[in-house]
Amino acid sequence: MELHEYIYVDKRRLDAYVEQIASPNTFDKASGIKIVIGWPPKVEFAQSSDIRAKTEAEKIKCLDDFIHEHNLVVNERPASWRGTDDESKLYRFETCVATKIWIPPADPEDLVPKDPNFDDVQFYSFQEREESSTERDMREGYSRWRKEAVSEVRQRLDGFSGLTIWYSERTGVEGLGSANFPLYLLLDIWKTDEPTAFTSAYSALAALFNEAQREFMDTVLHKVTGDDIRNPTSAIQTAFLHSPVEQLLSLGSRVIDTRRITTLYRVRRALPKTEGGYITLAYPIYIRSAGP
Repeated sequence: MELHEYIYVDKRRLDAYVEQIASPNTFDKASGIKIVIGWPPKVEFAQSSDIRAKTEAEKIKCLDDFIHEHNLVVNERPASWRGTDDESKLYRFETCVATKIWIPPADPEDLVPKDPNFDDVQFYSFQEREESSTERDMREGYSRWRKEAVSEVRQRLDGFSGLTIWYSERTGVEGLGSANFPLYLLLDIWKTDEPTAFTSAYSALAALFNEAQREFMDTVLHKVTGDDIRNPTSAIQTAFLHSPVEQLLSLGSRVIDTRRITTLYRVRRALPKTEGGYITLAYPIYIRSAGP
């Protein structure tokens, strides 16, 4: 039996899939000896079955066996904008070198709009007149509003630890020249599993924000404006196109790890790149270490 180091398991999706395939429970058989009272006394061998919930490893094996047995998986990332080379095969299983990127949550103070007329404590010290009672009331009212707003945001972000992405590049695909096929694995995003199709080129940055806009706007990436995301020629779009990891780092993200991984994921989007190749966004069901 091969032993694996599982780095990440999407327990919610794994449970949902396994429940459709088989019982979430299994049995452990135990042998024993039973003495039958009588004359002469008898010794019998007995076997009992104890029910228990499947372990995480057993659930993973159950899902792996099912999708391979029913030919639902391809051992390569998509090379088609529709998300699969065969539309019935949404699951992908591959081994690759990937970088784990953590996008920290935003500071609640940064998510509440500021009014420079009131936030600058030195504002009135540079004026030639004293602050009027009306201005003071407005400033104090603003201060109370902002304090309450920051408190509400802080409560909303309670328990939110940011976003995690595994990113992998792949070039040298046979017959496709130098085209790059980047893969973004989005952890713990609870949207529908159904693939989303696009009929035109779409940037990775825009696709990421569209896929998890609420989550991204609660991270340090909230500073990226809607205009930057919608404009394919903006400076941030250009930088992200050529060096997505470096661009994420410049915006406050952190690289946690780079290693070889084996992953089973479900395709969410596969989008054509203007310079060739395809961008894949997917939900990993599990990620495990693939060793050196």
